[in-house]
Amino acid sequence: MDNGKDKSVTVNPTHVVDLEEHPNQCPMGHKKAKDERNRKWKAPDAFSVIVEKLDKFIEASNTAKKDREKMLEVQESLANKVETANLRHKAAWEQTKCKMLEMYKELMFALTSHLSTEALAERDKALESMRLSLFSKDD
Repeated sequence: MDNGKDKSVTVNPTHVVDLEEHPNQCPMGHKKAKDERNRKWKAPDAFSVIVEKLDKFIEASNTAKKDREKMLEVQESLANKVETANLRHKAAWEQTKCKMLEMYKELMFALTSHLSTEALAERDKALESMRLSLFSKDD
């Protein structure tokens, strides 16, 4: 029934803590002692390097995320400004068209009997220009 292991042999602990000298330090637990004895425990230096690299990666990721968020805010702000400028331009153009339409009506219904030939030609050119601008199919 005996599998050949002598259970009476104890392994000397690798790290002994004197509780009187270090009252705040806990003694090593059974699992940690077993892992160290079997050399499964990773070296603390390797662990700290991994943690440090992970912290740097998380910091870089957060910085990139903040940069993306800031860029999106700037893009939204610019888009809003462009939209506002387009609306203002459109409103200004509509006001200009209204004034041009009033002027066009005045020129169309004005008496021309007292105008010279040159003045009539200028009136006709102005009416043609306004007509093309006001009633073009591009709008």
